[in-house]
Amino acid sequence: ANAITTVCEPIILSRLGLRRTVVFGALLLMIGSIIKSGGMPPIIRADIQKGEGEWRVYFGFFLVGLSQPLYQCTPALLSASWFPERERTMATGVALNANQLGIGFAFIF
Repeated sequence: ANAITTVCEPIILSRLGLRRTVVFGALLLMIGSIIKSGGMPPIIRADIQKGEGEWRVYFGFFLVGLSQPLYQCTPALLSASWFPERERTMATGVALNANQLGIGFAFIF
């Protein structure tokens, strides 16, 4: 799923714009996480019986995979549109490393 969206990301970005692309990616991530965790009991049952609910986990991971390039491939464009030329390298580096730090903190906490 990640490879599919990575190829389509420039097209989506040109049609939706930077803000809508990032919000769309975050929405896909949220929906995929809810589906794979069973986090909405009134809508999606939280218990997964062997042989019955695995499709939810796979579908949730598929949506999360679709979402990642939509907000992980955009820091350079974000820094180019928000920061002056002398600050772009630092802004891009902070944005890319903040993502990795967030993943690391998720494993710790």
